[in-house]
Amino acid sequence: MKLSELSFNTVRGSVDIVDVISQYLNLKRSGNNFKALCPFHNEKTPSFVVSPQKQIYHCFGCGAGGDVIKFISEIEGLSYYEAALKIAKENNIHIDFKTESKINTLYEITDFVTKLYHKNIKDNFNKNEVKEFIKKRNITDEILEKFSLGYAPDSYNFILSRLRKEQVDLELCEKIGIIKKKTDYYDAFRNRIIFPIKNVSGDVIAFGGRILDDSLPKYLNSPESEIYLKRKNLYGIFENREYIRKEGEVIVVEGYMDLIALWSSGIKNCVATLGTAFTNQQLNLLKRFVKNIIFLYDGDKAGIKAAVKGAVISVNEDFNPKLIYLPEGEDPDDFINKRGVENFLKLKKDAHDFISFIKNVIFQKIDLKNFENKIKLIERLKNIYGDIDNPVYREHFIKGIADILEVEYREIKKYFTKYQSNSRLKQAISEHNSEKRKKNIEETFVSFLLNNHEFVNEVDTVFFENENLKQLIEYMKQGNDFNTVINSERFDSDFVNYIRGLALGSFSEQSDIDSQAVFKDYYKRLKERYFKSKLKTITNKIKELESGSDYSDSELVSLIKSRESILKEVKKILSEGG
Repeated sequence: MKLSELSFNTVRGSVDIVDVISQYLNLKRSGNNFKALCPFHNEKTPSFVVSPQKQIYHCFGCGAGGDVIKFISEIEGLSYYEAALKIAKENNIHIDFKTESKINTLYEITDFVTKLYHKNIKDNFNKNEVKEFIKKRNITDEILEKFSLGYAPDSYNFILSRLRKEQVDLELCEKIGIIKKKTDYYDAFRNRIIFPIKNVSGDVIAFGGRILDDSLPKYLNSPESEIYLKRKNLYGIFENREYIRKEGEVIVVEGYMDLIALWSSGIKNCVATLGTAFTNQQLNLLKRFVKNIIFLYDGDKAGIKAAVKGAVISVNEDFNPKLIYLPEGEDPDDFINKRGVENFLKLKKDAHDFISFIKNVIFQKIDLKNFENKIKLIERLKNIYGDIDNPVYREHFIKGIADILEVEYREIKKYFTKYQSNSRLKQAISEHNSEKRKKNIEETFVSFLLNNHEFVNEVDTVFFENENLKQLIEYMKQGNDFNTVINSERFDSDFVNYIRGLALGSFSEQSDIDSQAVFKDYYKRLKERYFKSKLKTITNKIKELESGSDYSDSELVSLIKSRESILKEVKKILSEGG
């Protein structure tokens, strides 16, 4: 059963987001809004803002945001549906369930397809290749159900025919990688075990498919889409979140079958990355549940490099990373199948901390008595040091490396400090650009309009350069208020989060401003910038024309007239205030 959109609206409208969030956080008034330390990432200065007027929250530090249902979903580790039910039950809110069967949203499509694949693996359970794969990988009935595993037969229209029967939008299905198209549509996944990928709320956002034999490509995965970004999600986070909380630690592996191998051995506090290196966004996802993290990657150079990068990201956010080193050439799935869970548990018990991993894995086969080797290692380690932002751990890292190499602490620190890694420079540039972005006149003006909707019809979007903001304003001019905008499927989730951040900018905290004066001022500045940009372009064209020998007088006269016309517009704006 699913809740109707009307019921979601009823839940949102029946409770005050400030009352609900204040049960979890210490909210303090800030103008028209409330602020608190964000519960979804570590911070010392409050950047988590709650708006009682708009009934939303947004963190300017990590980007988390949404309505009251989304907050309960994130803080409690529930699906959006479960969070809505929880709020309704606690506040005696009557809700209605959907009865229509129309499939018209991306989540409804992925849910529909998941059920088809899942039913198909049950129907084909005794098929030789399916049965052999399941038996070989120790996939139990519990695992089949827990992870909603499925089977895509060796057919070009198993899914396609059912999508057409239900009159599902095939362009949407192609967009999220369920089907593909050449001259006609066909199934993207064929003769594969299907791994539905769920977000932390339990919605299926993508699929992974593993070929039944060992032919290539072994894995086929959904493309990124508006509901699926690899860097922001982890396989198994929904299914295993309670086990992670219970154990107080999480094991991060690289693939679906690595996770399934751990699960079949009784180790359930695990997640898998989705074809990318471990990211800050994935760490922020785990922060809600745990502070201890174990990286269990393949026993090769790529696995070691990925584990080190994950450890650096973790220490920067005050996590306590440990790293397990597997025998070279083995992955977790291989290790457990060959050596058994007891040997794995011993390996896990002896997991390395970051410094120990560097000493016993990276330095394992290197003669540290050789001075040239020491220099080469220090050269490699300076880049790791440069990526460590946590000042306390940076000192710990220097001391650890100094002890391993038997080099004076001061000399190592002097060397590392002198040669900062390129990533720190990139970070500084990124922060600088981010600061410039905050001051963008278009964003500031849109922030004002989101809080003063009555002025939006007076705005001509020709003066905007940002196409997304143009579309937003045009949509608002059709009579759509803020709540309609952020709940509309017209805009993807990242842009909605961006809009939410703009709406909770400085204008949302002020109630005593002269709105008319502010509107005129910003609109004037926007138009002034627009015309000055055009003026600069035309002036450059005139210079280019005059510097050449072959040009027509009529063309030059036309450009000069255009320049004079724009100059009049600029003077008018400056003298009349827009």
